[in-house]
Parts: sequence; C-alpha cells; structure tokens
Amino acid sequence: MITAFNLLNYPLQARRRRLRWRWGSGVAGGLIGLVAGALALHSLNQALEALSVERDALQELRAQRLAQMGKDKVRKEALAMAQGQQALLLQVKQQQQAWIRLYRAVSQEAGRSGWALERLQVDGDRLELHGRIRDAQALGSAQLRLAEKLQIPLTLHSLGVNPMAMAERPASAGSHVFVWQGPWPAVQVGAKTSAGRAP
Repeated sequence: MITAFNLLNYPLQARRRRLRWRWGSGVAGGLIGLVAGALALHSLNQALEALSVERDALQELRAQRLAQMGKDKVRKEALAMAQGQQALLLQVKQQQQAWIRLYRAVSQEAGRSGWALERLQVDGDRLELHGRIRDAQALGSAQLRLAEKLQIPLTLHSLGVNPMAMAERPASAGSHVFVWQGPWPAVQVGAKTSAGRAP
C-alpha cells in the first residue's frame, strides 16, 4: 500500500497549525462568550433598573393613595361632625321657637279665658301645664285655642276642684285646677350627635 507523502506538510508544522487553530477558535469563542455575557448582563441590568423604577412609582402611588384615604377620612369625620352640630342647632332652634310660641300663647290665652298658670314643667319630650280656672266649661275652648297657637296637641290630664278655694268660697264660685299635657321638642344631646337624630 502506497501512501502519498507531502513534503510541504511536515508533522511539526501540521501540529502547530492545529494548535494555532485551536487557540484561535478558543480565543474567538471566549470573546464571543464574553460579548454575549456582557450583552446579557447589560439587558439584565436594564430590566432591573426598569423594575426598580416601576417599584418606586408603585410605592409613590401607594403613598399618595394612603394620604388621600387619610384626607378622605378626616373630611368624612369633619362632615359628620358638622352635620351633627347642624342637627343639634336645628333642635335648639325648634325648641327656642316652641318656647317663644308658648310664652306668647300663655300670655294671650290666660287673660282671655280667665285661667291662670300655676306651674310649667318640661320633662324630656313632654310638656305639662298646671293651672287654675274659675269656669270649668271654658276649659275645653281654652285648651283648643292654646294647642292651635302652640302648634302641638294638648290633652287634659286631670281636672279637679281646688280644696283651698272650697274652704274659702262657696262651691259655685270655687276654682278648678287642671293639668294639660302635650309633646315638646326635646334637644338630644349625647357624646356623638348624629344628623339622623333631628326630629
């Protein structure tokens, strides 16, 4: 068997050529790997920076929402307090108007109907008028007129003869004592006055 022998390709030169090729391809591969790694690292850094920016934006948005929620809570509490105060003022105004009507009506009707007010009592949301009248027959019409002027219904709670007047005068001229009762606009005062408590 005859093999061709090339005098230009000595075994030593061929080995050197292969070695140079290996080194050259290894260096080229390493450079390509470094470039690819650098590009991957750069893109990873950019992605991390984008995530960091997005995280900061979300944290700022969350802080703004928390601040807005705090402002809304304060605003709602202030509104509820203002509504409670307004309801309380409305109750006080209604009671003041009721007192003015009561004073005027009693002043006018007592002189007109011949009855005298002995005692006035307000217990929460109830009004009691204790009085004396000479003629019991005039009591019904006086009660209707007074209720109309006060703008509240009045009921006759009791009617009797004054024992002091019976001892001093004849029964025909004796005075009668009576008690009228009716509703009264009470002021609801508490630790927390809500707008729904207005009458």
